[in-house]
Amino acid sequence: MSYQFGIGYEDDIETVRAIIENAARDLDHVSEKPAPTARVSDLASTAIILTGRIWIPNERRNRLASVRAAFIQQVTEDCHAEGIDLSETNQYELSGDIGVHGSAGPTRERTE
Repeated sequence: MSYQFGIGYEDDIETVRAIIENAARDLDHVSEKPAPTARVSDLASTAIILTGRIWIPNERRNRLASVRAAFIQQVTEDCHAEGIDLSETNQYELSGDIGVHGSAGPTRERTE
């Protein structure tokens, strides 16, 4: 199973990698071999994307949803405890003013 986490460009990648890998190791039903991993998988316009991967033995696949939820929650809590905000990958802030001037269409001056 894998999950993508977006972090700010100012955040420390190694710290977040350690958080993801440690959170995965502490979960029940996660295989020790292969070991959980966290790697930079993309550079989005607003975030660095790290993909955390964990492996669950076939005989425990019925636990996938609960393990996934616990994994995401633990990484989120650990990142917040370290002051790291997990960003959305497509988050934009728009600002400015919108104004309408004049009439709805072009005007012509009449000359006689």
